[in-house]
Amino acid sequence: MRSLKWILLYSLGGLLLFSFCISCSAPKEKEFAASGMRITLTDAFKEGKYYNMTAYYDWEEEDVTVSATKEAFSLLEDEGESTTQSLDEYATALMKASELTAEVKNENGLTYFTFEKTPYDVTYIYYAIVFRTDDAYWLFQFTCPKDSENKYAGQIMEWAQSIRFDS
Repeated sequence: MRSLKWILLYSLGGLLLFSFCISCSAPKEKEFAASGMRITLTDAFKEGKYYNMTAYYDWEEEDVTVSATKEAFSLLEDEGESTTQSLDEYATALMKASELTAEVKNENGLTYFTFEKTPYDVTYIYYAIVFRTDDAYWLFQFTCPKDSENKYAGQIMEWAQSIRFDS
């Protein structure tokens, strides 16, 4: 009877330790900021640089990335481009410039379109979400492997809804 008590006690201790380790290793929310923008992702993301992106975050283990590009109105005006487009019009202009065919969607306060690309033998799904601030248009691209889309689609929308801009 005494050995059964110790077995149960050690089992309970092991279970508690396992639960503690699992909770410590799970990604936790982390806010990132760049050029007057803030986004809440997880601490699994690492900040990096990628071409001329305003911000770039990579979750390497899951092959998920988030990039942000700010198009300042002053630069658009210098190039003779309109700064009075609606978000739907801006999204359509981005698709045209990138030779993409997609449907602009408006859901949960977000304006976005999705498309697929296959670089390096892996097909990725891109969620391209657009915003407008007082001085710029913003394009955020959330990317994951197409075969992980069901796993991340809801999370991508939550991350997108966390985006805030300094006034």
